[in-house]
Amino acid sequence: MVEVPTTLFCMEYPYVATDTDLGDGDGDTEPGTPIAGTPTLRPCLTIELKGPTGQKLDLPIPALLDSGADSSVFPIELAELLGVSLPKCRKEAFDSADGDGTEFVWDEPLTATFDGQTVKLTAAFADTPIALLGRDDFFVHYLVTINQRDRNFILQAQPGKGEET
Repeated sequence: MVEVPTTLFCMEYPYVATDTDLGDGDGDTEPGTPIAGTPTLRPCLTIELKGPTGQKLDLPIPALLDSGADSSVFPIELAELLGVSLPKCRKEAFDSADGDGTEFVWDEPLTATFDGQTVKLTAAFADTPIALLGRDDFFVHYLVTINQRDRNFILQAQPGKGEET
């Protein structure tokens, strides 16, 4: 059984300025390269993250809502901080907008919290400059409305959705 939001929840969030290239596939810079000038606004949620055995990151992190990601993926640098041993992870190939890659997947989930919500997320780590929240483990719990024109997004909990059958 997957832990799902059980309370009514609806919250609007502004886009967040990011100061690095997230690897949008346009080929103009390498992912993680500082961007000169005005930072780009993106649909990011600030989350607190806890590892499978309870290790918490010292600070909340930004996580990009990524409708193109099947499941959530986290920067490889966070694995050890969350108590995950990369050599003991399963290696899986994946495709992304930037091309093929390898992710390290731990069998036990991570726990993300934000604004009173708690969600279990896939413990997958790859070469990404920012945490990515994917469809199968994050979006499945929420009705997600991204308003590009007004640079905001809305998350509305879908109690009972996303449960395994």
